[in-house]
Amino acid sequence: MIDFVRTSRSEAETALIGAALGRLLRAGDVLLLDGMLGSGKTTLVRAVAASMGLDTGAVASPTFVVIHEYSRPGGGTPDRPELIHVDAYRLHDASDLDSLGWDTVLARLGTNAAAVIEWAERLGPNALATSEPARLRIEHVDETSRELNFTVPDSWRSRPGFAELVKRQATNCPITGARVEPDSPTYPFANERARMADLYRWFSGSYTVSRDAMQSDFDEPERG
Repeated sequence: MIDFVRTSRSEAETALIGAALGRLLRAGDVLLLDGMLGSGKTTLVRAVAASMGLDTGAVASPTFVVIHEYSRPGGGTPDRPELIHVDAYRLHDASDLDSLGWDTVLARLGTNAAAVIEWAERLGPNALATSEPARLRIEHVDETSRELNFTVPDSWRSRPGFAELVKRQATNCPITGARVEPDSPTYPFANERARMADLYRWFSGSYTVSRDAMQSDFDEPERG
């Protein structure tokens, strides 16, 4: 599995991350989505659906319906799946799945649909069609910022668009404190002047190590 973190500083950034995620999804994929109320889960799922070419007008939290299905004219295909959005919060246990037609959901996951599932632990350990679901936990950082913690299958690495999902984050320049966008040519510095100031600190001895040097620091590593 591959672990990585994306940081969103606004609802719009969350939507961009969701769009990159949606372009990666294939039939059979299952994403287990976790996060507090108001963390941006619905925004993310709406962006996932939009990037998959599905109607986003009906995308909302499915808490009271349990299962929402977002289809496309002519049906889904392995590379262009439909989306099933599940919120299992109101399920008592796995026995409730029969009344929801869970067997039909699993059959679609094997052929023409991907799924985003909230509160997946209430489905029971044997309810999912895959032993390697992707996982995403959205955590509050402050009023507008969120941290998105991903764990995805290794097989996703070879899919077109994977690099876009895991691309480096905007950051703050360690010299000026200014925001630096991921595509800045001087990343992680705000500009060339800040980069040179950082280099000068190293040459001038402003940066120090936290312990004395040891002989092992200078030894050549063993080669196998």
